[in-house]
Amino acid sequence: MSVLAFVLFLQLFFVPGIIIYWKRREISEMIVKIIVSSTLINLFSFSLILLFRNVIDLKLVFLSFIFSLFLSLFIRTLNKTKRVSIKIEKSDLWLLIFLLFSFSVNFALFLYHKSIIGADIGRFGIISHAIFLKGKFETNLKPYDMAEDFFYFPSIILFPPLFELAGIDAVTFLSFLVFFFSSLYGLPVYLISKRLFNGESALASFFFSSFFLNPLINIGFLGVFPYAISIFYFLSFLYFILEKNKDFIAISGSLIGIISFHAYLLFLLVPFLLSLSFLNLQAFSFIVNKKFWIFLLFFSSFLVPYLFKTYKSFLVSFESDKKLDIFMFSTFNRNLPLIQKLQFILFTSPIGFSKNIFLFIGFLVFLFALIKNYKKFYFGTKFLLLSFILSFFLIFASFDDMNFARSIWINWFFYSIGFALIFNDNKLNLLLLLLIAVNKMPPSLFSYFDLRPTYDKGQIPWIVWNSFYDAISFIKYNTSENSTFLIDGGGAGCTGASASYGERIFPLTSRKIFYFSDYCWARYDENEYRKRVSLYREFSINPSDEKLIKKLKEYNITHIFIGPTDVALNKSLFYNSSFYKLIYENRDFKIFEIL
Repeated sequence: MSVLAFVLFLQLFFVPGIIIYWKRREISEMIVKIIVSSTLINLFSFSLILLFRNVIDLKLVFLSFIFSLFLSLFIRTLNKTKRVSIKIEKSDLWLLIFLLFSFSVNFALFLYHKSIIGADIGRFGIISHAIFLKGKFETNLKPYDMAEDFFYFPSIILFPPLFELAGIDAVTFLSFLVFFFSSLYGLPVYLISKRLFNGESALASFFFSSFFLNPLINIGFLGVFPYAISIFYFLSFLYFILEKNKDFIAISGSLIGIISFHAYLLFLLVPFLLSLSFLNLQAFSFIVNKKFWIFLLFFSSFLVPYLFKTYKSFLVSFESDKKLDIFMFSTFNRNLPLIQKLQFILFTSPIGFSKNIFLFIGFLVFLFALIKNYKKFYFGTKFLLLSFILSFFLIFASFDDMNFARSIWINWFFYSIGFALIFNDNKLNLLLLLLIAVNKMPPSLFSYFDLRPTYDKGQIPWIVWNSFYDAISFIKYNTSENSTFLIDGGGAGCTGASASYGERIFPLTSRKIFYFSDYCWARYDENEYRKRVSLYREFSINPSDEKLIKKLKEYNITHIFIGPTDVALNKSLFYNSSFYKLIYENRDFKIFEIL
């Protein structure tokens, strides 16, 4: 990572918050508030400057940096919280040890895998690199992509191109971001547990949520990474609502953080807010405070210019030609038997819906912990139980829709606190951690070191091989910058993941790809889309048809990229054809040049 990228990362997630909160909170709370406030201020700063100067360059970074510093200093003067001396208590020392270990394991996973797997990473890599090459933020991605207009949540669109200025591609940056937030996931869980129960259970909550039941790494690494990052802001917002002394900057920052990464999590706030309103309506007294609304409306105003640029595609998925995507997502679990549906909701992982005995035990321990501690922690146990019940009914009612089915991650949050209320001896937990780490037991954090690829034809392999990066390196240094690669797998529904991972060629090498993914929330030429699908289908049957090869050349296609789990392109048909030359081959990937 370059020095500029490191400085930019500090600016995005730390510097403004440090100015506002340094020595004004205990360590754990201070870290969380630093991150959510920094996200808020930088989103506002970048959006404001782009509104008047739509150029993505180092001057944008510099101007935003200066503006965010002044804004942070101004907010600090409004923040009347007294400074406190930072004292490292014994519990803080344990927390710092767990936090450091969590970051170390997540960073090791990042170095080991190099990239997250989830389908969205390729699509957002393409969007980011297209914006970077254009040098300005606009929703028409031509000629680099089919999209003439698109919509998505702003943080994932605005931040990655800035790191491309520093030489860090979007795939690498977004992958690191997932592991970074995974390492911090336990902090808001710790704060919530400490607010509802006590310090001992809070430490254990950090322990179990970080290393054993970490939904952020499950969803972020294997699935929808923007949704995963939004989990951190979701739990932070929940803590700030529970906090006695309301901090309007923190509440605004975490709420806008949810919206700016993946607004679907707002849906899951409903059961918690209802539970809190039943138990302590006074917790919402801040809503009538003018200062809160001034902060919230001021900072959320950055969404206005962003929505003005992207609003045309906001509801595009509900148009007639995109209804198939919505139908696929909204009927994903419709025909599940009742018993199986209950098992999926209570005892499986958010991505892949893989059952695990540890989750079944977690469910039982959670109920036992609430019963055992009902009198000792009346408010905490009642709040969690009511939230759990309401969450269950909400998820059950919406489980048919794949976007809402991911909400089962919230059970991991409940179960980790349940474990923490019963098993809160730090030394014994460290021994348990050693046992789990050695055996790499799923769904623990360590199990991600032991992922095994699938070689099923046409399926996403669920691991990125080193051989893929070898192929990428060959493309980068041995092919013309004007090359265009037809990738095996074409496109796949909303996200555009292919079994060859070929969609990552463009963001990693700047070489164009022949691509026809009908991803959601985007506008593109339907006739052109159908032409590409038809060409791909015919080409997969007979890649040596001279008429088809002529059509490929009309698209300036120069190379064919085939992965280990080929979808439609039979490698043997290219080996034996006089129209192609094998220019690169390793055990998993093949690159053919069109002669």
